Amino acid sequence: MSRPMNDADALRDELLQRAATDGAFRQRLVIQPKATVESEFGVTLDPHLEIQVVEETPSRICLVLPVRAQAGDGIELADRDLQNVAGGAMPEPIPYRTCGFDRLCNVLSARGRLAG
Repeated sequence: MSRPMNDADALRDELLQRAATDGAFRQRLVIQPKATVESEFGVTLDPHLEIQVVEETPSRICLVLPVRAQAGDGIELADRDLQNVAGGAMPEPIPYRTCGFDRLCNVLSARGRLAG
């Protein structure tokens, strides 16, 4: 089943394709990911933002855990989602909490570097 591509999908595809075909870019992305993103997109990211790139190998599988929602951070289930959960269904995911590419897209969009 296919789904429409969003900004995070496009950003992920662009970065992964470039890293797969451009060895120098891949090396810069691994060694200095934040500086590489800043230079490629012409932005200055928040000094407290950390970007980490980890290469998988035949003997290493990387799992990324999304940001844990904290009480009071404004994330609440809508009434429809509460009814679904009560009925055994899962609520729809909160996109910006599930993927680093989504979060990076939010930052770049806020700086006018991606179409929103």
